[in-house]
Amino acid sequence: LILIAVAIIVVGSRGLLTRKSRLVLYFPGSVNGLLVGSPVKYRGVTIGSVSSIRISLSNADSRASIPVTVEVDDSLIADTTGSPLDLSNPKQVSVMIDRGLRGSLEIESLLTAMLYVGLDTYSNAPPPVLVGPRGGPPEIPTVQTGLQKLAGSLPKVERILDRVESVAGEMEALLK
Repeated sequence: LILIAVAIIVVGSRGLLTRKSRLVLYFPGSVNGLLVGSPVKYRGVTIGSVSSIRISLSNADSRASIPVTVEVDDSLIADTTGSPLDLSNPKQVSVMIDRGLRGSLEIESLLTAMLYVGLDTYSNAPPPVLVGPRGGPPEIPTVQTGLQKLAGSLPKVERILDRVESVAGEMEALLK
């Protein structure tokens, strides 16, 4: 019984021994397909998971943003000397943001339309736009992926197609 108890404590404490940093990303559009527990990946390497997804409503202009809180395992990210980075340190995160660190929503599976939070460093990243309140976890600015831009333009394409269909119907009526 003592060996079983020790084994349970050792296996259960593995998550307690790893140091995790909390970060937040604000997504302006839909996060449909992103779930609590979804992976957080840096260039395809899983470094953490989504710990919460909320809705933040602005009283001033009735816009909503979606803060997504993630937990990242610090031992999986190291500097050039091999020392783990402390991502709970806002100064460290600020340096990474200045170097182009951005977050985005990426497709985990086309079949299930499940998403994950992707982190990457963009050399031509636009200036960071931070939208969250100060005092919380460090914020990573977000960028839209090509798929999100396409999804955002679909309503415009749909309106154009409706107009074309309407004009075609009028032309057909005139030709009769």
